[in-house]
Amino acid sequence: MHINHDMQDLQAEAVYRRDALQRAMAASRRRRRPQWLWSRVNPAPTGRQAPTDA
Repeated sequence: MHINHDMQDLQAEAVYRRDALQRAMAASRRRRRPQWLWSRVNPAPTGRQAPTDA
């Protein structure tokens, strides 16, 4: 079942990078960033917190 976990990891990574790209483009459009966006950016992605050697 390691393949499934790898696929989920890659999918989460792709989604995270896409969100980061969209945030960067939105930030370049408007200089002042809203507070709710920062509250979303600050927490680390949940996938990184889990220990890999389970």
